[in-house]
Parts: sequence; structure tokens; C-alpha cells
Amino acid sequence: MKVFSRLAQGTVLTLLATPLAAQITPQDVWDNQMAYMQAIGLTVAAMPQETGGNLTIKGLELTYDVPMGLGWLYLMLPDMTLTANADGTVSVGYPEQSNIVASAMITAEGDSGSVKAEFTLTLQGFASIAAGTPGDITYQSSAGLVDLALGNVNIAPSIEQFDLTAYFTMRELVSTTRITAGDAVVIDTQGTNGATVYDLSFSDETGMKFRSVGGVTSSSATSRIALPNTSSDLMNLAVAFRDGLAFDITSDAVGTFTQTIAEISGTVLSDQKQSVGRTTQTLHLAQDGFHLTTSGTDIAFDMTEPDLIPDPVSLAMSRAALVIGFPISASPAPQPVELGLELRDLTLSEPVWAMFDYSGILPRDPATLAFNLSGNVSNSVDLFDFMSLSELEGQINAGLLPVSLLDLGVTGVEASAVGMSATGEAAFTFDNTDLVTYDGLPRPIGTASATLTGLYAFTDKLVQLGIVTEADVTMMGPGLAMVADLTGEDTLTTAVEMTADGHIKVNGQQIQ
Repeated sequence: MKVFSRLAQGTVLTLLATPLAAQITPQDVWDNQMAYMQAIGLTVAAMPQETGGNLTIKGLELTYDVPMGLGWLYLMLPDMTLTANADGTVSVGYPEQSNIVASAMITAEGDSGSVKAEFTLTLQGFASIAAGTPGDITYQSSAGLVDLALGNVNIAPSIEQFDLTAYFTMRELVSTTRITAGDAVVIDTQGTNGATVYDLSFSDETGMKFRSVGGVTSSSATSRIALPNTSSDLMNLAVAFRDGLAFDITSDAVGTFTQTIAEISGTVLSDQKQSVGRTTQTLHLAQDGFHLTTSGTDIAFDMTEPDLIPDPVSLAMSRAALVIGFPISASPAPQPVELGLELRDLTLSEPVWAMFDYSGILPRDPATLAFNLSGNVSNSVDLFDFMSLSELEGQINAGLLPVSLLDLGVTGVEASAVGMSATGEAAFTFDNTDLVTYDGLPRPIGTASATLTGLYAFTDKLVQLGIVTEADVTMMGPGLAMVADLTGEDTLTTAVEMTADGHIKVNGQQIQ
């Protein structure tokens, strides 16, 4: 639900917050809003009413036609008032309480279904001032409280009887949004808010009940969205990315928490709780590629499932982080790829350990796993040209690889658990013209090295647990000697070199 929380925050700040200027009119503000909505492919219907130079936008309806005739999406927003001020700015206002209607019709393979949901929007202490020049307007907005409550939900064809309630509340919102309409519509937003909470409940006639609650203590976000004015085909966004479509988002949240409970006829099936001290994320998506970083600190997870696990289980980490990067556009030039993972100081509760080590033989030391892979690829795929992606299977079957790995480096390798620890690094380039030496794989050229400590102590404990026998450990020795050198009492090191002429050397000894 963290993703839902951030999307909801961004939607509220963008739709309700409006941009700072020198001399603008209410019509300039409405034109600025229209440019943004039309740039994302929405059809806008409204009834602007002018009174003494001010505008009231009534009956604001947004419609989006799903490509290939698969349906439509619809949103009815509250009336908006645009009031001219003596200093050349415009005040943007909304009712303290209003209704929002969202609906969708989806058609596939001759069948169709629709859903309609009504919401009540409550704003307390909302204020927004638009200023700037026509086509370049900045909205400075704030609200003491934004509350969104789900009302009636209608689904057709109808399904079994159910009850669904949902509440979403944000407090102390402050935002600055600049919308620039030129060769592209660019939306720059900075915002902060205090406590954010949601509460979602579902129950049906079978006695099944589900509830999820959560939120954050405080959060902040910045974003830049560039929307080219050229017509975009949702089934081939590769063209739009080449024309300048881009997303850059950074967020920071403190005190994230969630709890999800599932029960049937009053009996708890599952109760899961999660908390994160601080969460940070960055997202970049543009023609030059996709890049995501996300991290959390002071992470705790607790789970109770009485029917499956007799005792509650929990885990905790001091830090977890993920990095993913890859190209989205075809290009003759090398493009970067990256994958990084960090799980630090992972601890498990005793009931988890007891599942496989009831006697407490294995050390309960906190575990860590970390690594980073980075390199370059040759990519001939437009990832957002969805129609062309269907042709990839035929190309691969014909031996035409759309993505070729050019080089790869491995750094920051760190692993420790149950008394063992390991480190390592590697660097390779790949000859994609040679698919013979390694049976269809491009020939690697480079080196890798690793150090492992505590293996023998660990195998002794496995013997005590009865997982392996002394004979198994004895048989393991010669195999280890072929790939690793014993450089300490319980330390093994290995160095692998893959040469340009197709040979493999381990610790200086050629094995191929």
C-alpha cells in the first residue's frame, strides 16, 4: 500500500494544487490546466462560467479511451473556482466537501465489464495561489487535511454480495507545482505532508474478511514529468520517449507501517505487520533508460498464521536496498545495466530457526547479503513498443539475440550467515562473435576472485544436525582443493581467469 499512498499523494497535489506569476488571468490558469490534462491523453469536458472576470469550472469530466477499443476510463472531479487577485495572481478554490466519481469499462474478447466508484473528498484549510505568466504558471498550495472516503461501488456483471470500505487521509500538505506548456508540457512538483493513513476493509457473504491499515508519519517528494506535445500511441511509447517523454521522482518517508489481517467467520487466518524507519526512493524513466533505487532502514516484519505456523515469526533488518537499471530504447551505442541488492543485519525469530535447528546448534548471528552488478549491453529492443515485443520469441528462436552483454563488473560482494562470511569481485568483457567456445554463450574474458571463511566450522555443525555425514564432508575435500586454496585455519580463496584464447585458469592452474 506504500505505492498507493505515494500515487494518491501525487494525484492530489497535482490535481488540487495549482502554480506563482506576474500577471495572469483565471482563463490563463484554466488553459494551463487544460494543457496538462490533454498532454496525458485525456479528453476534457467542462462548463466554464465567467462572472466578473472570474471563472467557475463546473462539470469537470476526464475521459481516457483505452487503446485498441478495449474500453474507457472516466473521472468526474469537483467544481473549481478561479478568482483574480489585485496583485495579478489567481486563487484556486474547491468546495470543503465534494463528490468524485471514477468509472471504467473494459472490453476483451467480446465480453465487457464495468466498475463505478463514488468518493467523498473533504478539504480543510485548503489554499492555492497561481502566479506566473501565461503558459508558465506556478501553484503554491497547502491544506490542513485531505480526506478521501470510498462510497458506493457498483460492478457489472454483478458478483457475490460484498462490503468494501476505504479511507485515505493526509495532513499538513504543502506543495509547489510549476506547469510549463511549450514544445512539451513539463510539470515540476515539490511537496511535503505530515501523517498519512489509509484503512481498507473487505468482506463477503462467505464470511471472508480482509483489512489493511497503514501509513507514514511524514513524507516528502519531488518530481519532474515531461510530456511531449506530439501524439502518443500507448502501444508504442518508444516514439514518445524519443520525443522527450520522461519521469524523474524522488521520495522520502519516515515511519512507514502496515498491518494486514485476513480472517474467516471470526477466525484469524493471517496477521502481518511491517514497519520501516525511513524509506527513500528515486525513479528515472526516459529514453536513456530506466533506473530505480529504493532503500529502507530499521525494518521489522511480524507474521501470525495459526493454521500453518504454530508460533508467531518475525524478521528484522537494519537496512535493505535495491538498485535496478536497464535500457528501454534500441540504440547502436552501448547502454548501461545495473542490479544491486543489500540486506544487512538480518535476524530471524527463534520459531523460524526452530523449524530446522531446534537444538540451537547453528550460530544466530545477524546475516548480511550485498552485491552490485554493473555493465553495458547492446540493445535492439524498444521495450515500450508493445506490438513489436510479440516478435521477440521468433527472433530468439532464430538465434538473433536482441540484447547482447558487452561487459560486466561485480563489486561490493559481501555475505555472512551462520558463522560463515564471503567477499568477492569480478570483471569481464564478452566476445559476442564467439558463441562456440562456451556452447552458445558469448566468450567471457576477465577475472573473478573470492574469499570464504568459516566453511569447515559450518559443515561440522551440519554433521551435528544430521544433515550431512562425516563421509560427505570427507568427499567434499578433494573437490574444494581443485577450486580453492586453504590460506588460513578456515579460510578459502579462489581466483578464476578466463583468457582471450578460451582457457580457464583457477588459482593459476589451467583447467580448460
